[in-house]
Amino acid sequence: MKINVTKGSSPLNLIKYLLDEHKQQPGREPAVNTNMFGSTAEELSEEFRFSHNLNPRVQQTMAHYSMSLSPGERVEPDARYAITKRLLELTGHEDCQHLSAEHFDQAHKHEVQHWHVGTSNVDLDGNHVEDDFLRVRLRAIEQQLEREFGLVKTQIRPAREQRRIPTGEYRFKERTGVTLPREKLWDKIQTHTADAPSMTTLVTRLRNDGVGVRFRQCEETITGISFELEGWACSGGKLGPAYSFPGLQKHLGVSYDPSQDQALLLLQQRLVEQETEDKELREPKDDDRDPDSDSDSDSDSDLPEVSQANREPEPLDSKVADQALHEGQEPNETPRIVAKEKTTPVTKQDGGTDEALKAADLTQQAARQREIEQKKAHQQAKSRRQNFER
Repeated sequence: MKINVTKGSSPLNLIKYLLDEHKQQPGREPAVNTNMFGSTAEELSEEFRFSHNLNPRVQQTMAHYSMSLSPGERVEPDARYAITKRLLELTGHEDCQHLSAEHFDQAHKHEVQHWHVGTSNVDLDGNHVEDDFLRVRLRAIEQQLEREFGLVKTQIRPAREQRRIPTGEYRFKERTGVTLPREKLWDKIQTHTADAPSMTTLVTRLRNDGVGVRFRQCEETITGISFELEGWACSGGKLGPAYSFPGLQKHLGVSYDPSQDQALLLLQQRLVEQETEDKELREPKDDDRDPDSDSDSDSDSDLPEVSQANREPEPLDSKVADQALHEGQEPNETPRIVAKEKTTPVTKQDGGTDEALKAADLTQQAARQREIEQKKAHQQAKSRRQNFER
């Protein structure tokens, strides 16, 4: 048996979920048990609010229990309601209003019988039901219900085999069948820890396999670890108990000495610097681009568009030079226009024209614009890296 609990303050929304007709068997009466008198969601929610008004200081007024049996195991409706009432006794809700309903929408997929229980956190005398450490206490309650009702004992997987996946990602995988980045990380970490390496060796192996590693530190001491793959990042603890920083050592056999902290942090810094250098090398510079190309590279897709006159200073220089020659100037008297990252001031020589000076100004503007664009790209890359490190 598996029991989960969530708490909230909206009885109407919870009741609508419990009585959802799409989660019931078609053509049959809903499998519902309750100690209240209402027959609709609105009437039942008003009954719940009656008890909530007895103690307005309670904010989370509703408790929602989700109960599942082992695959292939089933109990009759009377036994199901007996299990529900025993659960409410063990959690302190025996004097509270409650409603339970069995759902059948997922039974054909997993062959698991499950039902939901909604109950008030305020009893009919206005007392608040103490729920301290309720999620921890539920583990013991599950075992007690299994013994008392002869249910199949739930097999708890070892911590090294436990893997955590949010409900949203699980449903997305069921719907699409794609392999999640989380699953790829599980496989890569398991592969690279098979021979119980040291922490520095593991970091190097993962880096060479395309996995980024970041350490969380407090006062020069490493306290946590996170991983990044294909642009998706997650802390180790959210992958599972065995993938947190202590879990890697306890469950996967990764050796670690606190004296390695400085070496690990230095290794992390060097890897980040190497990633930055590799990224800069992959991004084409403005001077390396084909001036006749119709489209810019993807790396500049988010930069401000530069006018066509500023993008092509080279043809403009040639045009001005040809015009100067046709006006009878000597080639060595043609104004010299320099189009580089850092431009030099252009002076008007003897015989220069206004067009040449205007072209020089446009060329200098283009050079300044390119410098501004490069600074923006560098700042954006730095900002993305800092956000990831956080």
